[in-house]
Amino acid sequence: MHIRIEDKIISENIRSFLELLRRAEAKREKKGAFLMETTYKAFLHRNSGKILFAETFKDQPFENHDWKSIFIVYAFDPLTESFQAIAYESEDKKEGFAFTGLSPEAFKAIKGTIHTLNKLSSLLKGPGSDAITKIKALCKLSMDVEPIEKGKNIIVSTWHSVDRMGAEKLLKGKPVGTYFFREDYFAKMLGQQLSEELRKDVRSVTLTVLERDQKIADYTLVHIDHQWRLYNDALFCNVQGYREVEDLLDTKFKGIVKEPLYQYYPEQRIA
Repeated sequence: MHIRIEDKIISENIRSFLELLRRAEAKREKKGAFLMETTYKAFLHRNSGKILFAETFKDQPFENHDWKSIFIVYAFDPLTESFQAIAYESEDKKEGFAFTGLSPEAFKAIKGTIHTLNKLSSLLKGPGSDAITKIKALCKLSMDVEPIEKGKNIIVSTWHSVDRMGAEKLLKGKPVGTYFFREDYFAKMLGQQLSEELRKDVRSVTLTVLERDQKIADYTLVHIDHQWRLYNDALFCNVQGYREVEDLLDTKFKGIVKEPLYQYYPEQRIA
């Protein structure tokens, strides 16, 4: 099943949670382990509402003033044939999650995440569903995020006006494959130089990607003659161009770019 979630933060939270379910299901099929842990410890960013699950970020330091612990129970109810997600303040599940110390955006994000998890389960409801068949269906879900603003392409929606140091800060703690666009000094100078030499309107931007082993790589993309190209040598004008930058990413950076780092718009509706 293919679903579309309007809010980028909620989509990222759901995507992270589904990845945990996929790992648990793969382990169950391979080793006959339990289907899933019923309680998931995570850390909620007090400003953005982003959730990082402890199982995935075991070595990540979380500062108390930026992050708040949260425990999410995702339990299967055989009577309703669906999973129910509930957030708790502590692992003993004696106290419901307290929304104190959160920004309005974070409050909306966590409420929307829990609501969406429950809604996903109801969408997959079918006759004779049990916990395993439900998990298998959840693991096969694919998601899209609604455009942040109609008419904006991936460059505009992931644009961050930062230098190299700022880029490193933005990507700290992010998953491998996270990427965004910016304009570094080389891209700016290159665009100006090519425009003068070719007497054409040339635009040059920087694609910044977090690769394996925490390597941050910069790639220069050039827009010329209504096409996007990867600038890697003096012959770049003779290689294939792409009218849409998304097509260039899908072809030249397949498997490299995975998670766009969008700008955050507080006015976005909750999914």
